[in-house]
Amino acid sequence: MPPLTQTKLSNQNSGMTTVMFAQ
Repeated sequence: MPPLTQTKLSNQNSGMTTVMFAQ
């Protein structure tokens, strides 16, 4: 898996986690 793709997925996961905490 390319580093850029990995970073993209990590950012997505972080965003989803933030949304969950916000709720």
